[in-house]
Amino acid sequence: FVLVDDVEIGHVQTLDDAGLSASVVLETSPGNFQVWLRLARAVSQTATTLVARELASLLDGDRGAANWRQAGAVAGFANCKERHRDAAGRYPVVQLHLANARVFARAEELATAAEQAEAAQRTRWEQLRAVYARRHSDELKPIAAFHDHPRYGGDLHRADLGWAILALSRGLGDDEVARTILTARELGHKGSRREQERYAARTVRAAYEKGLGRRGATGPTLVKCVHRRAQ
Repeated sequence: FVLVDDVEIGHVQTLDDAGLSASVVLETSPGNFQVWLRLARAVSQTATTLVARELASLLDGDRGAANWRQAGAVAGFANCKERHRDAAGRYPVVQLHLANARVFARAEELATAAEQAEAAQRTRWEQLRAVYARRHSDELKPIAAFHDHPRYGGDLHRADLGWAILALSRGLGDDEVARTILTARELGHKGSRREQERYAARTVRAAYEKGLGRRGATGPTLVKCVHRRAQ
């Protein structure tokens, strides 16, 4: 199942016409809906997220909530977000409008497209790792130098990313870069240890992607670009 959050009534009413028949429709607050759509089969976490994002775009839903682990509301319970409380101090109760087990018509189409996109992304990461693995980790600036650099203006997320791009370009492996990001500063504001590890992994993936863009398709220009920004 894939969840799409913050769907307006107009999109809910046209789901069938769009080949996106819902399995579950919940009204989480007056005029605001969550829609669950059932895929024809199980797919990976990454592919599920890609399907969720595509559905959120098609239904003008919340792309920020479009991922494989997003939890939905439960019918019969109050939605206690402060903005939904009425003048009498009451909260709206989540209402169930529809529940069935049907698979939506475009499920296989979207699942297959997501799996193809995931495979292409995986190939791209492998190619990037092969390129970076041939480099040498000589004179790599410590991550603290990036944290303290005025260019980043105290934005430690950008500093982590900048260091990760340079570290990968010098041949450090994914795991070593992620471990350095995890241990270089206090990350308690990111949440649990698992959430901190996810942050480090996301930073490594973003560094690969942005690093590829700076290298271009023809030559190894990444290191010079990063040096110019970090100095």
